[in-house]
Amino acid sequence: MNLRLRGEFRCTLDVKGRFMLPVALQKQLPVDEREDYRNKLMINRGLDKCLVLYPVSEWDKIEDDLSKLNDFIEEERRFKRLLKSGLNEVDIDKSSRIVIPKMLMQHAGIKKNIVLYADQNKVEIWDEETYNKHIEENGDDLSILAEKVMGGKSE
Repeated sequence: MNLRLRGEFRCTLDVKGRFMLPVALQKQLPVDEREDYRNKLMINRGLDKCLVLYPVSEWDKIEDDLSKLNDFIEEERRFKRLLKSGLNEVDIDKSSRIVIPKMLMQHAGIKKNIVLYADQNKVEIWDEETYNKHIEENGDDLSILAEKVMGGKSE
């Protein structure tokens, strides 16, 4: 069964760049059967101006797909390098906090207040101001996008 993370959560970073993982989101995360990966997540740059958290088991699936790419093809090699640039393993500490690496915070323009947007197998981490602006600027396009993306699909 596919992982289905859901919800939007507002959090605040402390002075060390940590945020508390909301209980409602923690309950949705899978428990990794491999003891070394319990209470760990993978964090990386997102495709938009955000960061992305993956359960290790979900990131493993992405790496399985990446391993099928051909390193002798420049575009595929470049894609892998860019996609994995900034990738870090992060711990969920005993207080349910996660530290965002400074380099990734700078990449996403994260200051103090963040939005966690849970989407299927990942959680996007946005600077709150950037997220609100993104939603505001694109909100009017919802019906157009819905028709384009979902309109022609029937079962």
